[in-house]
Amino acid sequence: MLQRIQSLYLLLAAICVLCMLFFPVATFNVETNHGTIHFETGMSGMKKEISGTKYKADKEYMESVIDTKNESKYSKFFNMGRIGVLVFFILIMVVIFLYKKLDLQISMTTLLLGISVAFLLAVLFMPSLGQKFITEEAGFFNEIKIKDTSVSRGLSTWLPAGTIAFTLLALLKMKRDRKLLKSLDRLR
Repeated sequence: MLQRIQSLYLLLAAICVLCMLFFPVATFNVETNHGTIHFETGMSGMKKEISGTKYKADKEYMESVIDTKNESKYSKFFNMGRIGVLVFFILIMVVIFLYKKLDLQISMTTLLLGISVAFLLAVLFMPSLGQKFITEEAGFFNEIKIKDTSVSRGLSTWLPAGTIAFTLLALLKMKRDRKLLKSLDRLR
């Protein structure tokens, strides 16, 4: 089971998926007329920090505007992300233990590869969609004028690429094992 190299590759892919829960996907820096707001988003939720305000009243005002209109909108989104990551992790762990049924393991690993690509695309587009949402459509910023926004991608943006690489390596090793088994059957 775990002595097979493809099982180790799948285990590394599972670790990459699990790490997505703990590292940020993106950090948004929003400069407003009242100060700067830093949003750090990831599967674990959104953390915000307000800095650069000249007056305590500005900071309190920005916190009240953001808190009252922002938190409840995103809690379902982050819960769906966490559930998706955990289901994906469990699916990888199930595939690891399908080592006695090689054909099923190969087909499930192909499915995992497709899910990994979907995760990568979703996480890659998330920061740009978030920036568009903040600058153009954010109803909770109606009272605050935005001067500039910037986005930096976090580690969780690139972890699905590691998952794809490890899943692809596992799939190649499984296909090599199937080829070896077929050649041994031919010799009998």
